[in-house]
Amino acid sequence: MSKKMAPVSGKRCLSDVLPPESGTTSIITQNSKNKRRKMKPKTFVFYVKEAPIDKRQINCPQVIYERMKELAKADQESFWSIGFNGRNKEIYHECLFIGGIDQCLVDYRILFKRLLVVGASTFIIVHNHPGGDCAPPSKEDINLTYQIERGSKILGLGFLDHIIISDDGYYSFKEHSLLS
Repeated sequence: MSKKMAPVSGKRCLSDVLPPESGTTSIITQNSKNKRRKMKPKTFVFYVKEAPIDKRQINCPQVIYERMKELAKADQESFWSIGFNGRNKEIYHECLFIGGIDQCLVDYRILFKRLLVVGASTFIIVHNHPGGDCAPPSKEDINLTYQIERGSKILGLGFLDHIIISDDGYYSFKEHSLLS
């Protein structure tokens, strides 16, 4: 992410500063009377909202599967996160982890950090099974889903679904009532 610096002096407010390019971080330092009092300048950091990547609302796992079914051809497991704004329009997607032939280690802290930084309200996780079988989910997949669901409740993020993609199709935890 690129950073832009813009000094603010006097009684100007943040809205007087030209907004940065979409997706950049702005750091604004207010120096007004702090020099005479030998105080540290105040710093404000704000992020510019990204426009939705996909203008359509995501309301079923079939839509996600159609967009990501190419994952079934991969020879390694990969773990993806898709973040949505309050109206279920996609604002973020990223491959967070790449694993081996039959497993992928997931660090929950990185998942939640990325979702919080982009300002996602809700999210879906997707991963593939290169072996070709997506149902029934393994104990590891069920445990992963449970841990992520627990963490998302604590952070106030809506966990919409966990979708496993393979040559056979897809498996949705929400469709099989494995999410609360």
